[in-house]
Amino acid sequence: MDDPGVDVYNPLWNTTLNNKDQSVYNLLTDHFSIDWWVTDALRIKASASVSVRNEEEEVFKSPFHTDFKREKDMARRGTYDVVNSKSIGYEAVLGVSYTKMVKKNYVTFNGGYNVSSTDLRSHGYSVLGFPADELNDPGFGLDYHPEKKPTGNSELSRMAGFFGNLNYTYDNRYFADFSVRADASSRFGADKRWAVFWSAGVGYNLHNEVFLKKLEWVSLLRLRASYGVTGGQNFNPYQAMTTYRFITDKWYGYGSGAEMLALGNDDLKWQKTQDYNIGFDLNLWGRLMIVYDYYVQQTKDQLLALTVPPSMGFTSYMENIGSTENKGMELKLNAHLLYD
Repeated sequence: MDDPGVDVYNPLWNTTLNNKDQSVYNLLTDHFSIDWWVTDALRIKASASVSVRNEEEEVFKSPFHTDFKREKDMARRGTYDVVNSKSIGYEAVLGVSYTKMVKKNYVTFNGGYNVSSTDLRSHGYSVLGFPADELNDPGFGLDYHPEKKPTGNSELSRMAGFFGNLNYTYDNRYFADFSVRADASSRFGADKRWAVFWSAGVGYNLHNEVFLKKLEWVSLLRLRASYGVTGGQNFNPYQAMTTYRFITDKWYGYGSGAEMLALGNDDLKWQKTQDYNIGFDLNLWGRLMIVYDYYVQQTKDQLLALTVPPSMGFTSYMENIGSTENKGMELKLNAHLLYD
């Protein structure tokens, strides 16, 4: 038995209308680099890249769309939603590298400076009240949607840093590497924008020792260990700043008001992750590859939202209060049983 209070419409009806649901995405990237070999051992390289992205989304629902069958007011039938976004990013890197080999000693060094910036802006609005199916342009709408205020967003983040890497190998048996970088990011507090990260590793190619070269079935046997500290900055670009929201729907004697959305934290700093790793690589008969790793990953000063009483005017506050630890083992096997 049919429910008289429920309307059922032919879903094919909407396909005959002049609806619109389209998006346009444009991406322009450009990369430029200069490579100069000053000597056979010294190299200087500079590069710059620019990325521009534009995205437009438009959705029009005809006033005769089945979504509006119960709407008696023609001034509220038909909607047009628009969302536009644009981002501009650039990055520049200036680096120098040096290589030197003296008898059985081989040394390489890489260092430089990098700077980057990302600027993202977006806005959107919704219009309703269209007199006809063919008039599918926002200019024909009667008014903005009362339940969907126009939106706008702007995000700007910048980062700069120095980096260096040193590698040393002796007789292709012993090797060690050390890297360090210092970065500054606008995403953190004014007093904690700079942070230093580094890593070090050592290894031993046992297969190049005389006593193992006699074993023809051992193609590779390498022992290795490493330790490093890394940081992350994939967070809200304004999380360390005090932000406000303007109250535009109410007007006071001298203008509109504002309320606090989030309280800034000038001491907000990078969260750091310490990685410990030991393992070995073993290749047997040139066919079976075994890779083993034991790792410990500890993250400190995690950025978390600390809940505060609503009476303060906001519900959370960003603080470096979290920590996690992950540990485990990984074993990879790769076999080439048949090949020419």
